[in-house]
Amino acid sequence: VAGIVVTLRDEWAVDIGRADCLRVLTFYAAQVGVIRQALGRRGVRGVSVGTVDGSQGAEANCVLLSCVRANSRAALGFLDDWRRLNVSLTRAKQAMIIFGHASTLGRGQPGDALSDFVRSAARARAIYSVSGERASEQALAALQSLPNLPNGVRPLKQAWTSA
Repeated sequence: VAGIVVTLRDEWAVDIGRADCLRVLTFYAAQVGVIRQALGRRGVRGVSVGTVDGSQGAEANCVLLSCVRANSRAALGFLDDWRRLNVSLTRAKQAMIIFGHASTLGRGQPGDALSDFVRSAARARAIYSVSGERASEQALAALQSLPNLPNGVRPLKQAWTSA
């Protein structure tokens, strides 16, 4: 997450300090602190980082959503609550980047909100696998490679960098 924020700031000239421009969300309060620390280590200040539950009513042009969850059973817990999923997925006005382990997130039963969403994204070929030190670069390269969208929607980089 922190690497993407730095790349958006440095290479795409995104005003990361404006809450209406960029917001980082996670389902866990403890993870908010971890993300803020990671941003701080990279010299990034002023980015809006919060929980999904605390973001009701707040929107941003771009939302980075961390669905990172680790436990021995690969259980989703309250990540799979449809109300939280609804709030998390409706905070972005232009773009959303979701971070998580796709096979774990898609492992739930049919009818499980997040798992259904991930399986739908996989069918639409909207999941990009990135890892390692170059994950941020790989993720943004995938975003830049998206085709022009219908109905006059501008490509992502152009939408963010032009007024």
